Amino acid sequence: MKIMKNIPNILSVSRMFLSVSLLFLLWQPVLFIILYIITGLTDFFDGFLARKYHVETEKGALLDSIADHMYFAVIVISAFVGLNLAGDPVVLSVVIIVAAVRTANFILTRCKFKRWGFIHTLGNKFTALCLIVIVPVCIYIGEMPHWVVIAFGILAAATAVEESLILLRSHSYDINHKSVFCA
Repeated sequence: MKIMKNIPNILSVSRMFLSVSLLFLLWQPVLFIILYIITGLTDFFDGFLARKYHVETEKGALLDSIADHMYFAVIVISAFVGLNLAGDPVVLSVVIIVAAVRTANFILTRCKFKRWGFIHTLGNKFTALCLIVIVPVCIYIGEMPHWVVIAFGILAAATAVEESLILLRSHSYDINHKSVFCA
């Protein structure tokens, strides 16, 4: 049982290393997509296994959150570099706004609840799923349509603000708070 307790954390830590490895495969789209999918699967299975075998821990939740944000950061960097989006002011604005709100949420969690973390809302999960699907497709075809950037930016900003509202309203920290519309 001890090994089962560590598997979710091992998957989270492996996602950190796999995420960084993606940066070295930007110009090899097929390998990038394969590793990208494997990295995304570690995100699904770490939480699934932790819940299934009742080995959820505060340390594991923090590792998962850090790995999620590393994955997200690498995906954003991949989009900037692999799709030449760095000069696009709309993309840059979206990234700065979402990063600022997410950073503020991280700090707010620490100040208010005396712990580091992010909330796994349904909106955040849906945003991650969209990102996991959109980026490799765009890298494979070699472009990301502007409307996709705007739509994803609105979604990412909305879910970041939703997390802010949950944190501001909550009296206790619940990493699995599903939505601002749920108690």
